[in-house]
Amino acid sequence: MTNKIIDETANFMKSGLNFWTPEQAEKFGNALIKQGNDNKDEALKFATDLWEQGKKNQEQLQKMVTDAATTSFNNFKEVTQNQFNELTQKVEELTKRFTPTV
Repeated sequence: MTNKIIDETANFMKSGLNFWTPEQAEKFGNALIKQGNDNKDEALKFATDLWEQGKKNQEQLQKMVTDAATTSFNNFKEVTQNQFNELTQKVEELTKRFTPTV
């Protein structure tokens, strides 16, 4: 039973979606101890490692979201600047076309 829990938890960790608090990680470690398949030190180390990996995953996800938002904003700004430049050029052409020459 414990190996199944560990395997499922490892798979969950690989997905990068683990946001456990230290208390949740400790609770998981205590559940392993109660099942009698690991000693206390190993279980608590596993829970601590699991929490630390979750924290790293959260930081990576936050960086990915920030990078994506920055890239999107920069692309939007460039498109807007290009459109502005095109419109300015068209206004200048129309101004030349319709300005009376003396």
